[in-house]
Amino acid sequence: MIHFTCAAHALNRVAVKRRAVSAESTVLKLRQEIKSLTMQISNLKLENQSLRGEEAAGGQGYYNPPELQSHRLAQELRNAASTAEHSLRQLLTGVDNLRIMAASLENMHRIEEKNDPFSNFDEDAGPAL
Repeated sequence: MIHFTCAAHALNRVAVKRRAVSAESTVLKLRQEIKSLTMQISNLKLENQSLRGEEAAGGQGYYNPPELQSHRLAQELRNAASTAEHSLRQLLTGVDNLRIMAASLENMHRIEEKNDPFSNFDEDAGPAL
């Protein structure tokens, strides 16, 4: 009977080990599932905020997958860069125009002096013979 009890204990230990391994495996799977569900919750919260923001801003309020959102944002950035570049070109043209005007004003006195060739003569002197 003692021999039978030892065999029963050995079988019992094997069963306990199997249950422990199974429980550890289940815990690991559940932790992974919790992590996955937590990520899904975070993504859904972000999506929900995005949708609420679009509706508040007068948008259509439909779901855009991240790829479409990235594409839309990239296009908006390209448009902003083009607008900024156009504005900078206009500013540079304006700067050039200001420099030309300043140079013209500086040279205006020289032009006025050269246009009146008789300014050096006395008006009372009369014609030269």
